[in-house]
Amino acid sequence: MKNKQMLGNKEASKSGTFSQTTGIIYLLNLSLGTGFLAFPSALSSAGLLYGILANIMALYIITQTLIYLNRCAILLEKHDVVKNNNVTIFDIGYHAYGDIGKRIVTISFVLSQLATCCGFLSYVMAALDKQFN
Repeated sequence: MKNKQMLGNKEASKSGTFSQTTGIIYLLNLSLGTGFLAFPSALSSAGLLYGILANIMALYIITQTLIYLNRCAILLEKHDVVKNNNVTIFDIGYHAYGDIGKRIVTISFVLSQLATCCGFLSYVMAALDKQFN
């Protein structure tokens, strides 16, 4: 009952998972939190012009990647390849390259999350060291 009140989603409380909205909020918080904290320092280290150009290039690459992933998901849904039309990035990896594709996506995802955690931890530790020393 407690999950139902916290999530506000009857289906999510039955299956023990959280809603898609909650997942998106968690991902945004995870990926943007560390970036927002480190952005001013990175921009000053890189220089204003190079920092802005590098960010524009990164945003373009990220946008194109998301567009291609969306197209792949639409194709998998259109051909009823995936059950319940819940296409994940792991499904795309599997249907593109088989088991090895799914493993590569899984390893990449884990390494990405680990790098985010390490970056956040190093920032927090540096801030604490600066505060207490």
